[in-house]
Amino acid sequence: MSIIIKTRKEVNGYGELGRRIIELDALLASKLPEMYLKETNSFCKLGDWNFYLDSHSTSPLLEIGAFYLESEFQAIKVFIERAGNILMEVNKKLEALRSAWNGEETFEI
Repeated sequence: MSIIIKTRKEVNGYGELGRRIIELDALLASKLPEMYLKETNSFCKLGDWNFYLDSHSTSPLLEIGAFYLESEFQAIKVFIERAGNILMEVNKKLEALRSAWNGEETFEI
């Protein structure tokens, strides 16, 4: 599943360019592999809250309704892209392990 971020471009009272998050969709932490959540760069939604976290942080990475300066938003986007690449690698590792470790065995002792 792709992460969907819908923003509205705004200029704040200081004349700084930025974006307000108006919609965000990502997988719940409970739907992601534990191997991925242990990574330093992982991104997920926790529960029904309106914010999304780096799974190793206690503060939100993105929050619906929040305003981010353009430079901040671009840095967050890079982080999320890296997290997506890590998730793809974790899924490949898990698929390889599952295909190599399958079948039934009977032990008579």
